[in-house]
Amino acid sequence: MKKPLRRVLTVTAGAILVGSGVAWYAILGRTRIIDLAPNLFVLHTSSFGRPIGGNVTVLVGDTTLLVFDTELSPLTTRLKRLISTRSRLPIQTIINSHWHPDHNGGNERLRAPGTELVAHPSVRDRLASGSEGFGLTRPGSHHRFDRRGEDALPTVLVEDSLIRQFGRDRIVVHYAPGAHTGGDLWAVIPEAGVVLLGDIVWPGSFPFVDTHSGGTAPGLLAALQHIMDVVPGKITAVPGHGLPLDRPSLAAYLGMLASTLASVTNHRQAGHTLEETQEAGLPEYAAWASRLTPTDEWIRMIYETVGESSLPPSADSNGRTEPAEGVAIKELDGPH
Repeated sequence: MKKPLRRVLTVTAGAILVGSGVAWYAILGRTRIIDLAPNLFVLHTSSFGRPIGGNVTVLVGDTTLLVFDTELSPLTTRLKRLISTRSRLPIQTIINSHWHPDHNGGNERLRAPGTELVAHPSVRDRLASGSEGFGLTRPGSHHRFDRRGEDALPTVLVEDSLIRQFGRDRIVVHYAPGAHTGGDLWAVIPEAGVVLLGDIVWPGSFPFVDTHSGGTAPGLLAALQHIMDVVPGKITAVPGHGLPLDRPSLAAYLGMLASTLASVTNHRQAGHTLEETQEAGLPEYAAWASRLTPTDEWIRMIYETVGESSLPPSADSNGRTEPAEGVAIKELDGPH
């Protein structure tokens, strides 16, 4: 049955405002349920092929649920409904990968009494006091986010690692210092071979590094290298945005990071200015430029955050961003 026209127009017309007035995408298109395992799935929302907000991963235990990231606030009703089609168990744990509102906007509405909310201490600080955001909708933009209410604030703070058990599965949460932001968490579910990356990886694009909140290009490279080193075998990696990736795709992304950091670092160590380095460009990696992070922006992010003596190892890269092998995708058409 088609939804009433008034409801469709209400949902799809105009832009959604997030935080203190940041224009975001209109709610339009499809939400995909991406099955990673019988008790593990991702909610991925997009409009005309572009992600809306961040991915939400749900781990179903014997008696409770775990949710990794909570998307944009206006999408929370849809998320709750879709989660309930798979399980009506209560949410015990919410993990925020970092402070950006497209990853924690639904904290208040998904949280219930007794639900723990896990994040890095800097996330609590930023949500509690309000924060300046840089480049959250486009490179070069600058936004102010108002303070959030108590229900949105983390209650369990992770500065190293944390383990939680959900049924037969463990989830191990790790801190990645100075990567996409200064307070990124990533997680691995070892029994399923699934890694939850947050915004450490941006499929098909140069990454975005929030240099105004502690993010660094070298830290991003170190985080992904560490993940590849400590998670053995076959991997299904869920990025903060976009479809799941496999290990070869992550290796290609790691190679791109290492090579582009090496190139920009060489220019900086040779005494070249930022403008001169941008003029030289990254011609071998032109295909990785995107609306999110054009080549000049990625060069700036590297140049401003790479240390004078830190020269990452060079590596080859053949980028691939196909969904991980064996991942089943269920599409739900129209606004939900």
